[in-house]
Amino acid sequence: MREDFASVVNFIMKNVGKNAKAQDYYENIKDGFKLPAIYFPEPECNLSKDTFGNQYQHSNMLFVQIFHLTNDDAYSLASDIANEFFKTGCYIPIINFDGNETGLFLHINVQKVSRIDDCVAQVQLSWNYGSRYLNSENKANNINLNFNMEG
Repeated sequence: MREDFASVVNFIMKNVGKNAKAQDYYENIKDGFKLPAIYFPEPECNLSKDTFGNQYQHSNMLFVQIFHLTNDDAYSLASDIANEFFKTGCYIPIINFDGNETGLFLHINVQKVSRIDDCVAQVQLSWNYGSRYLNSENKANNINLNFNMEG
């Protein structure tokens, strides 16, 4: 799990899941799972590279699913998750691999809260996260542009 995804999961479970006594799941949910449940599938990710920089960008879309005893309970818990992001201005702390905060923040976009099935709601989140290339030294220190002005 990348640190950006882990930061999102940590924020949700720490601020909403713990109070709701929700169980977090990361693999396909099997029969007999505990309710309420919050399912975190791997985010959908589009990669793009920075032409002149030493980073590439992860554009992530996460569909967090909430399972509960009733439709209203599932939707209410999904709304609580969205509201928790709004309380922080949609900025959450980034945690590193040992779970400590790095002092950096991630901007989360709450795209949608919806009912998707009986007793299941979904929170759609998106964010961008940059990563450095393994060899992160700048390759282009000087850029020369030559224009031919012959007419």
